[in-house]
Amino acid sequence: SQEGFGTELVLLREIFEAHGGTLEWSEGPGLKSPSLVLRMSLPERVGEDRLKAVLISRVFEASTGLKNVALAWIAVPAGLDPGVFSERLRNSLFRASDGVFEVPRRGAVALVLDDCKREDAPKLLIRLEKTLGLRLQAGIAMCPEDGSDPDDLIRQGLARLADSTIL
Repeated sequence: SQEGFGTELVLLREIFEAHGGTLEWSEGPGLKSPSLVLRMSLPERVGEDRLKAVLISRVFEASTGLKNVALAWIAVPAGLDPGVFSERLRNSLFRASDGVFEVPRRGAVALVLDDCKREDAPKLLIRLEKTLGLRLQAGIAMCPEDGSDPDDLIRQGLARLADSTIL
């Protein structure tokens, strides 16, 4: 750190860099009083990168045993636009902490269900089937039971999706 900048700015920069962003500062040009100009930027995350970032933030609490997180992969039904299907799923969920993530290259949509127990995840998917009026094919991975590494959870959920039959 530089004298006068404060360690808070250094810590903030470390946080931004850990998330793939940048935090830059410089002295304010042409201003009469001493000033600092901050420039902050974070990359836009999409698809599986966005899903992974969300899982990283949620698995810590789940790995301590205080919560559960379910990752449910749902195959996009034939003939449906993935964006429309994702929006219908999003509108069918009732908790703000649950997330829907489009991953077009997988032909599936990922649901991250916060504080969802293993026995409750299939029940939720059955309720979604009834709400949407569709038969769904899904694969579920649970944290902490199946691990706490986001990449492992993604792989396990996709493998279970590939091995699944329609609910």
